[in-house]
This record gives sequence, C-alpha cells and structure tokens, in this order.
Amino acid sequence: DAEQVSITKDGWLDPANSEDAYSPNEITVEVGTTVTWTNDDVTLHTVSSGTVADLVGTMDGLFDSGFLAEGETFSYTFDEVGEFPYFCQPHPWMQGTVIVVPAA
Repeated sequence: DAEQVSITKDGWLDPANSEDAYSPNEITVEVGTTVTWTNDDVTLHTVSSGTVADLVGTMDGLFDSGFLAEGETFSYTFDEVGEFPYFCQPHPWMQGTVIVVPAA
C-alpha cells in the first residue's frame, strides 16, 4: 500500500496556518505502508522525523528526506506501530504525524 502527502504550495509562509503545510497533516496507515511526500512548493523543504518544541526541531534519526526541490519526492515505509511526528528543518512550524496501526 502507498499513501501520498503533499508539501503544499506556500503552506509554510504563515506559521499560524502551518497545519496546512503538509496535506494531510495527520495520516493513519497500516504497518508496512509506504508514505510518499511530494514537494508541491517552489521552496526547499524537508521531511525529518522528530519533534518540535518552541520552534526548535529535534531529529530522532528515523527518517530524513534531505532538501526536496519542487516536484521531488521522498518515501518511507513504516514497519512499526506507533505515532511518528515529523517536521521541516528550515521551517519547523511545519509539522505532521504518521500514525501506524496494526494491519487489518
């Protein structure tokens, strides 16, 4: 199975509306699912696993896309059940979560 997440055009510009920067912002998938993020913006963004506190991101090392230019994609297969937050390194107010549930 594959799921798609868009890094939205200009979604990063207003930190107050940053829940729209990754669409969908929260995605629930079954274990073993590959999620693919596509940068639909003209600005460089990342998909970096970890958490953000006071707009400082802390990567946890699970996955990191590196910088994605417009149209580039990054995929990661989730092999464990759990909640996996991620953020954009240069724009840490951009945050999303992948929730992985047991296979049906």
